Amino acid sequence: MAEDRYPDILVGKKSMAPYPIDQARHVDKITTRVVGDIKRLDSRDQGFTMAAHGRLGPATQREFFRFGKKSPLVAGLSFDFGANFAPLRDGAVFPTRAPLPDDPAITSAHIKELGYFLKAQAVGICELPAWAVYSNDQEGQPITLDHKYAIVLLSEWDYETMAGSNGHDWISNAESFLTYNASAHMACSMAAYIRRLGFPAKAHFQSGPIPAYDMVVTPLVVLAGLGELNRAGWALNPDLGGRFKAAIVTTDLPLVPDRPLDIGVQAFCRVCKRCAESCPSKAISSADDKVEHNGYLAWPLDMARCTKYRVANRNGAGCGMCVKSCPWNKPPGWTHDAVRWTIRTAPALNPLIVKLDKFLGYGRQDRKWKWWFDFEAGDGEIHMARGSRHNDEWQE
Repeated sequence: MAEDRYPDILVGKKSMAPYPIDQARHVDKITTRVVGDIKRLDSRDQGFTMAAHGRLGPATQREFFRFGKKSPLVAGLSFDFGANFAPLRDGAVFPTRAPLPDDPAITSAHIKELGYFLKAQAVGICELPAWAVYSNDQEGQPITLDHKYAIVLLSEWDYETMAGSNGHDWISNAESFLTYNASAHMACSMAAYIRRLGFPAKAHFQSGPIPAYDMVVTPLVVLAGLGELNRAGWALNPDLGGRFKAAIVTTDLPLVPDRPLDIGVQAFCRVCKRCAESCPSKAISSADDKVEHNGYLAWPLDMARCTKYRVANRNGAGCGMCVKSCPWNKPPGWTHDAVRWTIRTAPALNPLIVKLDKFLGYGRQDRKWKWWFDFEAGDGEIHMARGSRHNDEWQE
């Protein structure tokens, strides 16, 4: 197909991307050090599925079935709305293929702009490695997914709402499910469009209370050039920090993968430790050095403790304290952009940056941004919740 048929979507044109992800430092290899074979994981061994099946104790199992319903706002976002996306994940492929450009770079640019049209804050593309696909779903059925590419779509948490939260109160889960729903809409819409172009495509996202992912998400965020793996086990984006949720579209549409990022996260996380210090469940390690985990080096994370607190937190709905406390989560602005540049170019100043972040009060609750009611529902009643203080009842 002659490229002059696509003069308005050639690579290099102005992008609708709200953040300058293409201007970040991209490299040939991920900054996470791979030291062995990475094995496929079973989705039944992930935290929330373990909680649902009673593998984290009876108290956590009981609370799991209240987890998404005890906050009226979360229940509305997940059960009443988010669950409607699940039937839209996959579908029939159009019998003939669209006359796409011969150059997959043009198609890739087009798909990214579609993501931004659908209101993604960042879009990246990577090849889909076999090890990233779960071996089994939550019901134990084998997962077969042989698509070649993964398109990663990020949806942003609201910064002011996060600032008004203490990090593990009654708005915490609502921020997650709002962005889950937004990214699910993007993924379902994009996958449906690609199928109508004549190529297979499947959407992967959190759908209501049950994940609808066929793969581990964080490695794909890293491979698609949208973040670096951090101390807490999730990816840090150069513009959003950890204030996002991701949805994935897998497909065989010919695309060009993006290169991974190197924005200085590894050196920064080694000295920062703010997520570990603020974690209510003490699930995040404060160790200086990483350990081997499934073939790569990472800081230890106690997933069971993290999940038990998020599910059985009696004084809130979920937890996002690691995101709230992270110095990377700031919105764009010349001061914050300058700090990010310094982290990338002068890592010797990282300890000073962490001290300044604490001194200036970042990560603390700013109640002027609190707009929500702390309502708790259960047993046919709704009442004002008893508070959002730290507690140890989740360990019961």
